[in-house]
Amino acid sequence: MTSLYAVPLTEEQQAFRDEVRTFIAEKLRPEWRGVSELWSRTDMAALGGWTRELIAKGWATYDWPEEYGGRPLTLMQRYILTTETGSARAPLIPHVNIHMVGMLICEFGSEWQKSHFLPRILDCSDFWSQGFSEPEAGSDLASLRTTAVCDGNDYVVNGQKIWTTNAHLATELFTLVRTDPDAASRQKGLSILLIPLDSPGLTVRPRSRTSGDGRTSPFCWVARRDSAPTNRPSSSTASSPTF
Repeated sequence: MTSLYAVPLTEEQQAFRDEVRTFIAEKLRPEWRGVSELWSRTDMAALGGWTRELIAKGWATYDWPEEYGGRPLTLMQRYILTTETGSARAPLIPHVNIHMVGMLICEFGSEWQKSHFLPRILDCSDFWSQGFSEPEAGSDLASLRTTAVCDGNDYVVNGQKIWTTNAHLATELFTLVRTDPDAASRQKGLSILLIPLDSPGLTVRPRSRTSGDGRTSPFCWVARRDSAPTNRPSSSTASSPTF
């Protein structure tokens, strides 16, 4: 049998590999195998189910602080976990939820954000999409034009985002916006907002696949016109730091 590993594993690493294989055999349902992209709510259910199993084991939040539910894994353990779950065709965990938004909130979030969002990430109640690229700003994010103006407890947002993966299925958006148009340079005055995707004035439109097979792409176009997150403390709408 061909080994999945390019280097020999130590006894401790072999024990962890065997633990992962046993876990997969017990917890990975047949209908969850092979879900690699989110085309439907059924795919989301598979992703959420598998992610909850990994979180309960402590294997999804390995880079979170332990006080928020993290369980440290060595780099080799992470490699083994990724290799074994990939070989078993398990769904990919929602990277944006856990390793982007979750880590951002753990590091910079207010106490309200931590108490509200982190449990909902852990039980997969919320699903996050990333809103960075725009029609005129791809890799050069300093060119982005989406604006956010503070209005009491809200930020009023206007602009467009594109290639917003899985926004048609997500519940929340973390997005980069310009909060200070008078900043000294275009690389300054940028902030990250956490926005519910059911906010009034926000439109999500899946893009068509170029293959012509009739299926929509997971990449979406998102437009905001006078859109403002509602019913949240002011500290919940903008994360620190502002760039």
